[in-house]
Amino acid sequence: MKTFLILIALFSFSLKAQLFDMKAQAEISFEEFEMLVPKAAHIIMGEYHDDLVIQVGQKTIIESVVSKRTTDFTLSWEFLNFPDQSTIDQSLLSLKNKSLSDADFMKVFYPGGQYQNYLAPISTLKTYEGNLIGINAPRTWKRLITKDGLANLDPKYLPPNMELGTPNYEERFYAALGGGGHAPNETLVRYYEAQCYTDSVMAWQSEQNSSDLNFVMVGSFHSDYGDGMVEQLKKITNREVITIKVVNKNNYTEDQLTTLKSEHPKYGLIADYLYIAQ
Repeated sequence: MKTFLILIALFSFSLKAQLFDMKAQAEISFEEFEMLVPKAAHIIMGEYHDDLVIQVGQKTIIESVVSKRTTDFTLSWEFLNFPDQSTIDQSLLSLKNKSLSDADFMKVFYPGGQYQNYLAPISTLKTYEGNLIGINAPRTWKRLITKDGLANLDPKYLPPNMELGTPNYEERFYAALGGGGHAPNETLVRYYEAQCYTDSVMAWQSEQNSSDLNFVMVGSFHSDYGDGMVEQLKKITNREVITIKVVNKNNYTEDQLTTLKSEHPKYGLIADYLYIAQ
């Protein structure tokens, strides 16, 4: 039933969406946006997870670009792990040839049926013949960091570009997780190391395994203010890196949206573009 509702939503959401150019401080059309995207680019779509309005917005972003082009493209997803790429490829092929249903495709990776909202952006892979890549590291590897620290992680699990984030990123991370004083500082340090490890892994996998035109779905903290994964990716790619923060307008007041569009006095613009879906 939920899959059916998602399919209905594909035709009803994003009709009133706004794409806002943060540098120009002006709304632009998707036609204008498509013309600004080069042939080779990473388009980072920072999200709040598992919100159908946002996932349909990501679908719209992908379609606005790839529907005008004949080049290959990839969709990189934080919720899939790169060691599972063979299973991802086989499952996507079965989805495309209709030997696997949409719901069953998602159950290959999430047997409990979670995250079916992401069938919206994944549907573009069938329509426009894109490929799907996993870019995250398994949780078992990251648990080794949160337990014993990054210095004790087996080097075979480290990406070549591994490094910690910027001081601003560290400050925002501790403010988000440490404000309540609910964990010892040493524990927070290990969680920050695991966060930066995830950024480095996702950047490396996105660059190494994607087509020239690559769309990335990640949690917005990994991409806000050009930090996290975005900062790491820019260091290792020759492609343009474009960031779009995708939000559900229903979760914000008008004042909050105005603040979101404005430049932060310390951290700068939250993204290159703001996609406000409803």
